[in-house]
Amino acid sequence: MVQRMTFRFDPYDLNAERRELRLRGREVMVEPLVFDLLLDLLRHRDRVVTKYELLDRVWQGAVVTEGSLQRAISLARSALRAGGQAEAIRTHPRIGYRFAAEVVEVAAGATPAPASAARADAARRAFEGNQWAAALADFDRAPDLEGSDFERAAWCLLNLGRPEEAVAWLERAASAQSAAGDTLGAARAAVLLTQVHLEGRRMTAAEGWQQRAARLVDPSQPCRELAQFEWITARVALAFGNFDEAMAHGERALELARAIEDLDLEAVCLIYLGHACVASGEVRRGLALMDEAAAAVLGGDVAPWFAGLVYCGLVYICQNRGDWTRAAHWTDGFERWSDRATTTTFPAVCRLHRAEVLTLQGDLVTAERELEDVRGELERSAPWGVGDAERLYGDVLRTRGDLDGAEQAYRRARVVGWDPCPGWAELLIERGDAAEAVRALENAIDDRSWPSRQRRRLLLAALARAAALAGDPARARDALTRAEAIEDGVITPVQHAALERARGELAAAEGHTDEAIRALRAALRSWRELGTPLEIAPLHERIAELLRASGDPVSAALENEAAEALWRKAGALARAEACAARVG
Repeated sequence: MVQRMTFRFDPYDLNAERRELRLRGREVMVEPLVFDLLLDLLRHRDRVVTKYELLDRVWQGAVVTEGSLQRAISLARSALRAGGQAEAIRTHPRIGYRFAAEVVEVAAGATPAPASAARADAARRAFEGNQWAAALADFDRAPDLEGSDFERAAWCLLNLGRPEEAVAWLERAASAQSAAGDTLGAARAAVLLTQVHLEGRRMTAAEGWQQRAARLVDPSQPCRELAQFEWITARVALAFGNFDEAMAHGERALELARAIEDLDLEAVCLIYLGHACVASGEVRRGLALMDEAAAAVLGGDVAPWFAGLVYCGLVYICQNRGDWTRAAHWTDGFERWSDRATTTTFPAVCRLHRAEVLTLQGDLVTAERELEDVRGELERSAPWGVGDAERLYGDVLRTRGDLDGAEQAYRRARVVGWDPCPGWAELLIERGDAAEAVRALENAIDDRSWPSRQRRRLLLAALARAAALAGDPARARDALTRAEAIEDGVITPVQHAALERARGELAAAEGHTDEAIRALRAALRSWRELGTPLEIAPLHERIAELLRASGDPVSAALENEAAEALWRKAGALARAEACAARVG
């Protein structure tokens, strides 16, 4: 008899048998677990329901974390917000939750659901079970879908790694939810459209949808949708190099996410606020925020889509700062996570990061094969990573000695908006045009994008080296001074090695050969500790060149032999043969 009951809490009716939640007669679509959670709180509204009771009854013994419960509570509050009842679900810290609104129980007769709704119901059940392909197939064939169903179908595509196809579904969701008076639902769709267009590098479209979302949320009414809006606004500001604005919106988004106990949003707010901090020079705080986000993911409390954003964001910042020890650690963690994740979007990006680590470890053959396989997949699932893949492909080809192939890859990276420096500058130096390398690096340093801001010390070190090789020691010294003046308090081993290499070239340009060799050997030691043979080999070659010029051909030959062995082991045969010729 309990099942044949409607719970009325004005202006909502929840029909237990039909499994319907209605607002002023119009059905509000909620996920099955969220419906079960609401029903349980209503049935036990006379007391505080503990977290353990809810996990046991609603999830029926499945192994889940409190994070799953917090997400469901957040979604339940969102479903009740349009009718002014979001605060009906009250949190009792460290204990549980209670439904506190006035409720009237009325008898409800059973009315069969229309046959046309069966497929939509099946799609929603598949969606709830993370069966993305099955859910999408049913949504494709189901008639009379609600706005929230269009949103669910879009999420299926996002989790299947097909973001471009999600755009049409999200546009339908935004239109349907606006027509139904679901302003917050329309805001959610607008935020996701902003994200998809942003990651597809369609900045005009991203700004348009972000502005649409701004008109749909009320900044005076804290809710999940407002937190989402603040987060995406921070991302847009970060993309345009407006770091102060990015930090302000990121702080607000994090505050809101924590207030509503939304662990998914909290994790991505932490990672992008961390990016803004590092780009602004607050490196210690930025890294701490990112570590906190990573800990949340490893704890298993963050949903797969958001977890992927966290991992990618963290590995990118390691890459930009030359923190390869941490990058290798997080790449391993990301691979383990992706093996058990229910989304297929981020493994492509994970493979990109893996290729970078393989390159540093000297395994050029495997790295090149990985990149050839993954570039097409990135165009489909993560277009924002295509430029980085082309940049890395250029680095691999340049290292192997294929300078023409490297140039084409770097140019492709530039076409999609990715600055290929410092690899592009290295290519120019190898071709004997250090002056053009200086110009390219100065342009990269002047770039206001967040990756360039985060790479600034490495770019300045590369500029100092290029300027010294171009015969401009004054400019080289100025670049070194600027690099050393960056007050982020954290210098990675890679940054230290790059600075020592630049100091060595400056000393050589000024005629101080012994000082130059000492500095280059210091750089070599740093790279050797990191286990990066393809950074060590060029240093052996340069030291050999200086030794030969100073009248020590025997020591020069030993340095060349060391370089040849490293190149040959990595499969860079053209470079190995060049070293052998010099020894001979």
